[in-house]
Amino acid sequence: MNLFKLFIFPVNLGRKPKTRHRTFNAFTLIELLVVIAIIAILAAIILVFTQGPQASARDSRRVSDLSQIKTSLQAYYLANNSYPSTGSSGISLEEDSATNGTFTQAMKGSGYMSVIPKDPKYTTPAGEYTYKYIATTSNSYTLCAKSEAKSDNYFCSTQDSSGVS
Repeated sequence: MNLFKLFIFPVNLGRKPKTRHRTFNAFTLIELLVVIAIIAILAAIILVFTQGPQASARDSRRVSDLSQIKTSLQAYYLANNSYPSTGSSGISLEEDSATNGTFTQAMKGSGYMSVIPKDPKYTTPAGEYTYKYIATTSNSYTLCAKSEAKSDNYFCSTQDSSGVS
């Protein structure tokens, strides 16, 4: 009889039917979008906070490079009793180095500098970041670089033959 009931009359007599619940172990689209948004916000914050220290580090390198150039120019002056001369508008040291100009020939050719330093953000001679050398007379010069951390500021050093800076 039991077999008869099972196959012919499959009637559920007050028992709960067995149901299978399928569970998916996955993330919903909303959850994924929230996580991506949080990661993007954190990345933006990190990027903003690391820009300042990087600009300050490049400014420190500019000051160091200008100091090195100044020391080499003093040695050049002691040997030649003059500084390498330029026109009234001066020259970009990066451009002069690329074209093997007069400053580069005077400093590298005589052994005062093995490499003419370039600004850390130098891109083109007409760009914003270059080292500028101006020597309108043989007894004085001005050496400048644009600051990155302090907008519209320049690191400049004016030197004359008496050693006054």
